[in-house]
Amino acid sequence: MIVIRYYGTAADLVLAGVVTADMLAPGRRQRVDAEGHRFCQDSYYMVDVGRQPHRIHRVSRWKPAELVGRLPGALDAIAAHEELGAWLEAVANRLTTASSSCHSGSLQAPESRVRPTHLRLLVGNE
Repeated sequence: MIVIRYYGTAADLVLAGVVTADMLAPGRRQRVDAEGHRFCQDSYYMVDVGRQPHRIHRVSRWKPAELVGRLPGALDAIAAHEELGAWLEAVANRLTTASSSCHSGSLQAPESRVRPTHLRLLVGNE
């Protein structure tokens, strides 16, 4: 299972297709979507530049790897995660090569690519 966490106002999350309005209903006990996959949500308040309070929802959606592409922005987030992983691996390899030529201690590059299990997306209408 892969977890994608979204942040945004209720209107932005519903408009983006992340959740339905029923999923954000106060007092909702069942934390399973229409497809039977788990989700959870909580909320907090944030003040913008104009000192106006906004209620921000934090929604985590659990999906099997083969279905995660159905979530808005998930494929872009996974691609960015993999790109970051490749960049970090290249930096670690460069540091390992540089340190082995200078002194004996070295950083170890990751053994293999790790599939993301938790990604965060901010949903906004700006």
